[in-house]
Amino acid sequence: MTTRRAFIAASAALAAAPGVASAQSASPEPSPSKPPFPKLNFDLAGFDAMLEREVPHKHLFAARNYDRGGIFDALMSTMDAYHDLGIAASSVSPVVVLYHTAIPLGFDDYAWKTYFIPWFFERKKNDPSIAKDIDTLVDGRKDATIDTFVADYGLHTFVCNNALSAVSESVAKSQRKRAAAVYEDLSGHLVRNATIVPAGVWAVHAIQEQKYTLLQTS
Repeated sequence: MTTRRAFIAASAALAAAPGVASAQSASPEPSPSKPPFPKLNFDLAGFDAMLEREVPHKHLFAARNYDRGGIFDALMSTMDAYHDLGIAASSVSPVVVLYHTAIPLGFDDYAWKTYFIPWFFERKKNDPSIAKDIDTLVDGRKDATIDTFVADYGLHTFVCNNALSAVSESVAKSQRKRAAAVYEDLSGHLVRNATIVPAGVWAVHAIQEQKYTLLQTS
């Protein structure tokens, strides 16, 4: 299994992964017991500039859980409704925030094949109960949609750095790699128009301050 489509079905396995559950509460600076990660070079002014589009309809879709990529079904349904109403896509600005166990949705095929899929299969060996989730295929519209959303609607995706640190540590343990090296590699393989933010929960608030309405999909 080497595709993003297959990987989306493994949401239950990610939720059970060690280290992920504590991602939201991670401290800004790593403690001595945690592997060191590079300091996030976050451009706050650039972040604000991404959100300053002067359009009548501004929508924030946020996901805490993987939910088999359901956040993109919600986005698609919203844009389809605007189309049915005769409202141009150029009048709508959608953004996505991924945090906690939803963050793999923000990474490209290389990241899935190199890190996430092997990690899930390693967990499958130790927890047969998750096998059905890994082996279940889902609607293909959920895996190859980000590029389309970027091209058609200018979608921006924001990925939680706290969760990325926790996931990198867990993946590194599974693959006997350095957590910092996994973190650095994953950071270079985001989907198009994606940005790592200090914390997903912070981004949800900050984006609403820019007058985006929130739909929490999971």
